[in-house]
Amino acid sequence: MSVFTDLCNEIGVPVASEKTVGPLTRLTFLGLEIDSVDYCHRIPNEKIVKLITLLKSIMERKKVTLHDLQILTGSLNFVCRAVRPGRAFLRRMYDSMCGIKEKHHHIRINKSLREDMSMWLHFLENFNGVTLFPEKEWFCNATLDLYTDGAGGALLGCGAYFACQWVYYGWPDIWEKSSILADVTFLELILVVIALELWGPQFANKKILLHIDNFSFGQYFEYMHI
Repeated sequence: MSVFTDLCNEIGVPVASEKTVGPLTRLTFLGLEIDSVDYCHRIPNEKIVKLITLLKSIMERKKVTLHDLQILTGSLNFVCRAVRPGRAFLRRMYDSMCGIKEKHHHIRINKSLREDMSMWLHFLENFNGVTLFPEKEWFCNATLDLYTDGAGGALLGCGAYFACQWVYYGWPDIWEKSSILADVTFLELILVVIALELWGPQFANKKILLHIDNFSFGQYFEYMHI
């Protein structure tokens, strides 16, 4: 720290002494607490409590002003800095604000928005505020010995394999005469969810690159910012 401070003084870079700390193994930066010993970052509990209160307040309404929804999405986006998959549950909120120009204008809280808000509320009420740093290396499914696949036939189903463990799931009979079996993207997604549900603890903190033979599936995940 002293070397850095001396260098800044030498080249004329101003340093705010009241904001200078360290060296430390735990540092609060831009609202997040970064811990280099436990390899994690934490969201302050008071921020989570405040956000839960805001969510509940908005969910009680039928309509919300653009201004209030912007405040909510901004606060949720802050949480996404630590919990990146949360962005998937912000997409429809951002979409609902498109074309609304005045902050006092109202947006109807439809079923899809309420579902996303409910998901956020459930998560925040059970979230301890701690997120571990992911590993630097990306693991492809072949390296992990992880494979999933699904078929659209009513008598078929889907299966997943991971390190000498496997699972098969047959499509429900009720789907036979529905349009669900024609949606291969959805069927592929089911397998990924099942695999993560079964073996998720063994993938903890890993960044996994999945190879799926469905172009629409990749586009869907990219759109959802997962």
